[in-house]
Amino acid sequence: MVGTIDEYWTVPNSTNGETGKRSEMVAFATTVVKGNTLRGMWFYQLSQHSRSGIWFHTVAMAVDRGLRLKGVNYVDIGPSDENSEVANLKEKYGFTMSDTWGVDCDYEGPFRKLLEELELPNSNT
Repeated sequence: MVGTIDEYWTVPNSTNGETGKRSEMVAFATTVVKGNTLRGMWFYQLSQHSRSGIWFHTVAMAVDRGLRLKGVNYVDIGPSDENSEVANLKEKYGFTMSDTWGVDCDYEGPFRKLLEELELPNSNT
């Protein structure tokens, strides 16, 4: 499999009356490496979870994976409007905004199989 998918689920909490409530997937993240660039992406199933800290976790995982993979020189965490709250947050945590990201990041080369390279568990086995 090319890339990874990480799911984020709610966990019903019996201490606040959620006994019997089903877990729900609230977000998922995907990581793909092509050439020497790791691309991290995340998507929310429920918009109220966009302020839950999932973004921090997905970015941390993308950076960690990028550091552990040989030949990865860039972690691309996606576009942001220059004046957006997300762009400000990215810069606050050390990411550089670039209008030339297509030149800076090298997406030339094959897709890489991260499960094998990172020795991640495969839920399909």
